[in-house]
Amino acid sequence: KNLKTLKALVLIHRKKTNLFLIKSKKCLTKHFKIHNMIRILLYSIFIFISNNVLAQKNITFSIGEDFFSPKIGYNSPLIHSPNWEDNEFNLAITKLSPSLIRYPGGSISFYWDWENGKPKSYSDLSKKIIKYDPKYTEEYLKINSHNQKSSFFKKLKRYNASDITIKKLSHFSKVLHRSKSEGIFVLNIISSSLKEEIEMLKNAKKENIKIKYIEIGNEINHKHELLQKVYPDAKTYADTCENWIKSIKEFFPKTKIGIVGGSKGEFKDWNEVLAKRFKNDKNVFFILHHYPILYQDFDINNYNDFKKFISLSEINLDKKLKEWKWEETIGYSTWVTEFNIIQKNKNKIHNTWAHALFNSNQIHQFIKKTKAEIIIFHSIGSNKFSQFSAIDLTKNYEGKYLMTAPGLSTHLWSKFLSNSNKITEIKFDNNFWTFNSLIKFNPIHAYKTIKNNKTVLFICNSTNDSYSINTSMLAIKSATIEQYFGDLKNNISDEINQINSWKKNIEIFENNFILPPYSINLITEN
Repeated sequence: KNLKTLKALVLIHRKKTNLFLIKSKKCLTKHFKIHNMIRILLYSIFIFISNNVLAQKNITFSIGEDFFSPKIGYNSPLIHSPNWEDNEFNLAITKLSPSLIRYPGGSISFYWDWENGKPKSYSDLSKKIIKYDPKYTEEYLKINSHNQKSSFFKKLKRYNASDITIKKLSHFSKVLHRSKSEGIFVLNIISSSLKEEIEMLKNAKKENIKIKYIEIGNEINHKHELLQKVYPDAKTYADTCENWIKSIKEFFPKTKIGIVGGSKGEFKDWNEVLAKRFKNDKNVFFILHHYPILYQDFDINNYNDFKKFISLSEINLDKKLKEWKWEETIGYSTWVTEFNIIQKNKNKIHNTWAHALFNSNQIHQFIKKTKAEIIIFHSIGSNKFSQFSAIDLTKNYEGKYLMTAPGLSTHLWSKFLSNSNKITEIKFDNNFWTFNSLIKFNPIHAYKTIKNNKTVLFICNSTNDSYSINTSMLAIKSATIEQYFGDLKNNISDEINQINSWKKNIEIFENNFILPPYSINLITEN
């Protein structure tokens, strides 16, 4: 209708202008110029509208497989972050809409002193680990903490020298209740004891924290000087897990427990040993950590490079699952308690809008390929490692801490999945990205769920195409859509300016809505 109206206006204008020119010969030159200017203006509007109409591709979809609805969460910001009683920080955490917060986090759990709310000192750590090797004196730990080649000593120095604010269980309880989230506890099976860790769980319960999710250690099968002394093989770790799980269930019988997974490096039988040991326990889950390492210099301004980058979310996961023999955990669901990307290349990708799209694709792949019931992003925030953060803590903007790009994508996933037990994949008839005869990648992922008898949709469009979607097949006539889209190259970590880094669009639509390029969309039925 708009195109016909514009054409009609152009014709009417032509007739009127021609009559005017005939009657006003004296002003012929002047009005001829005006006439041409108006014609050019109207023609430009005509072309703009028609191009946009033609640019939007109609797309249809079908209903796919059902999946368990996982919980989205974040690792605790125990170092390089404000105190948990900081009001602005608390508000920023709450806005993320986390379902889970992981305490005390990953490798910091090896050194954590829960009673004092900080990492163990060199002296305290020495007392706990000297039994593994008599060389681990306080002096030895201090001297060798400058050894940057060893991850054990590198992290030991970092955790003892960093700007850590005291964060006890009482503080953690307040954060959980304010953000309406639950805690997942990583037990210290290196420099603590079963008795001490059960005491920690009892104290957490006294602080009104539900003891619902527990991890038996963190990345125990990684190369690490201390880890390999304590857990030289899968059997030793399995024995510890069996002993600890039995004791934990005496006090917390309904607790779900995660064990470290991954048959890699020297531990080729890791999953096999553990899967056989706990095959009859339905409350045991295998833990997966996934960080694709970017060595290649992807230029995300180049569409072909961008496509290769985004497709790594599937290709790299497939590779790792095969290498780590994840098929041996087929009888178990997965907990992804850490994920992100690690960048070794030169071109900036961390905390760009491309990073947000990548993280959304990662979550999609975890759901599809690992039966993930828990998916936890690397960290809520750090003022020194913003590339791994969901909240930018490098600066405070008018009294507020703002989300990073991956913070926004994980936040939208959490909003979609919260209070949902089941999600259903939606399959669009869009074109796949093909890299060779073997690799095909779908750049659009979408799911639906039902909340309070209303349909909610999550759609991520990683393509440079705009699509017109009719929702009548889902019996949705009217809905509110929350859309975020932006330029791929926008850097939102150093000089962060989120208003210009992504665009937010909230509107009510009837039956049809437009899916913009490079967008993440949350649609809720009215």
